[in-house]
Amino acid sequence: FNCQMGKGRTTTGMIVATLMQDIVHGRAQGKEFPVLTVSKEDFPDEEEALEEEHRLGNYKIIEQIYKYIPEAREGKAHLDHVIDLCGTPKEGGTGLQNLRECIQWAEEKFNFEPKMKKPFWKQMSQNFIERYCYLIVFATYLKERAPRDLDISFVLWLDIRAEVRRSEEHTSELQ
Repeated sequence: FNCQMGKGRTTTGMIVATLMQDIVHGRAQGKEFPVLTVSKEDFPDEEEALEEEHRLGNYKIIEQIYKYIPEAREGKAHLDHVIDLCGTPKEGGTGLQNLRECIQWAEEKFNFEPKMKKPFWKQMSQNFIERYCYLIVFATYLKERAPRDLDISFVLWLDIRAEVRRSEEHTSELQ
C-alpha cells in the first residue's frame, strides 16, 4: 500500500488489510482485545482524564456509534490493536501513522493555532475522526458478517443502520 506521502491512505490500507487478515481469514480467531478506557483513579484531574480518553480514541461521537451498534465496542478494541500494530516503531508498530495520534495532533493544532488557521485544523481533525469512525464500523461489520462469508456488502450493512451514518455526519462534535 502506498499513497503520495506514505502515511494517511497507506496506513488506512494497511489497517483494512490487517483487519481482513485477522477477521475474515481467521488469524485472530478466538482472541479478545482489551477495550481501552481511563481509570478515574489514575487521572483524578478531569482535563488530564479527557486528554487520556482522547489518546485512547474515546470521543462522544464514538459513544453515539455504541448506542446504535453495541458490538462496535469489540470492533473498536480490535481496530485499536491493529492501529497499534501498524503504528510507529516507538509504540511497537511497523512504522506507519497511528490514527488515534493523528486525531489528537490535529486537535492540539486546532487549540493552539491562530484563529485564521482554525478552520483548516478543524477540518483535518474531522477527517481523521471520520476515518476512525468508519474503520470502527467496518471492523464491526467484518466481525459480524465474516462468519457468514460476508453475505451482504458493507454499504448495504451500513444502509440497514442509517442512524449510524447520521451520527457520523456530526463529527464536528469531536469532544
